[in-house]
Amino acid sequence: MKSEKIAYVIASIIVITLIILLSFILTTSFSNQNDYDSVKKIYFVDNISNAQQRVINRFNELNKGKIEVVGINIPFEKFSTNERKELLARFLRSKSDLIDIISIDQIWTARFAKWAVPLNNQFEKLIKNEIINPVLSSCIYDSNLVAMPFYVDISVMYYREDLIDNLENPNQIKYKLKNSITWEDFIDLAKKYDNKTPFFTFTAADYEGLICIYTELLSMYGKSLIVDDSLTINSPEAEKTLQFLVDLIHKYKISPLDVLSFKENRSYDFYVNNNGLFLRAWPGFDSEIKKYKNIDSNAIFVKVPNPHFQGKPLKSIFGGWNLIISKYSKRIPESEKFLEYILSNEAQKIMYEEGKVLPVNKDIYNDSLYVKLHPDLLFYKELIKNGVFRSHHPNYTHITDLLSYYLNMALEQRMTVKEALTRAKRKISTKSILIK
Repeated sequence: MKSEKIAYVIASIIVITLIILLSFILTTSFSNQNDYDSVKKIYFVDNISNAQQRVINRFNELNKGKIEVVGINIPFEKFSTNERKELLARFLRSKSDLIDIISIDQIWTARFAKWAVPLNNQFEKLIKNEIINPVLSSCIYDSNLVAMPFYVDISVMYYREDLIDNLENPNQIKYKLKNSITWEDFIDLAKKYDNKTPFFTFTAADYEGLICIYTELLSMYGKSLIVDDSLTINSPEAEKTLQFLVDLIHKYKISPLDVLSFKENRSYDFYVNNNGLFLRAWPGFDSEIKKYKNIDSNAIFVKVPNPHFQGKPLKSIFGGWNLIISKYSKRIPESEKFLEYILSNEAQKIMYEEGKVLPVNKDIYNDSLYVKLHPDLLFYKELIKNGVFRSHHPNYTHITDLLSYYLNMALEQRMTVKEALTRAKRKISTKSILIK
């Protein structure tokens, strides 16, 4: 099993290296025009979505004959987030200058800082004046600006308004949902719904999505996973949070056992195909809905804040991706120009309209005419005020890779809550490697 895992990682590294080399060869040898050598090519690695490709194409159009961005696609369908992180880390260790700009998960900033070009002098004034405040902290490590925000995500809940309208006092229910319903009222509502279709679908598989909901609920008790490099999962609040997730499935039975294996895409499929009532998701679900051909013609999907515990503050976990410039790049000024364009209103609007990811530029939220066309931005602007980041730590992914395994074990009732958290802390403190 271990040898198979090692072989897979090695094979994956070879694949990504070949992709980059092939792109390099094809793009640099494509034309023999005399002025072609004057074009500076920037190699940008990401899961290149349609929205991102539009941004790249527009930048290339604006800088024709001077700079060209070449996208290197690492699709999520073939590489998990953690696999992608390890592939990119291994490539950067090779000190190759083939990659210029890399898209990183917010939680990777501390890990990738040592390979990133410091951006303080070039961007610090710009980012402080133009970027929404919560996003900045995910771009800074050891007091240095080492990344630029690409886009931000924040957790939300969707519900089927047409199904709520069939219940008693639907307007009262919708009012509570709009203002963040308490978990206590949410559970009571489930009893009235009487399991007609799946009540609450969320992602409870052994992966980062489970860490997101766990961290979000834990933050309502004023706690973080990591404080001053110390793991805090042996606290009463940590146990209470995990027990609540267990109870959603096994005690209150408002979530089916199916969620134990769900990551985002499978949770969306299940929710839509089974006419679920509530779904924990990300704003990108708006664009995902269009993909389903068998959707109920009466279905009306509405976004609302996640539930909160009675007497506790509303919290929503941040997601999103940042961009770094590799310190091994030989095209740093050109890469910086692309990052400047990423922060422009034009690029941010493309990402929002096409990809349904949230802008990081203050001007967009303050543009009354644009907000009038896209009223969801008002909803997100308020929600961002209650956003919470996952802990920033150089070994974050190693810590949460182990923790998600044991959280899932507790949700499957293969361990007690206390046992799962105790084992997780022991494994993490001894820097154990878990082969899943």
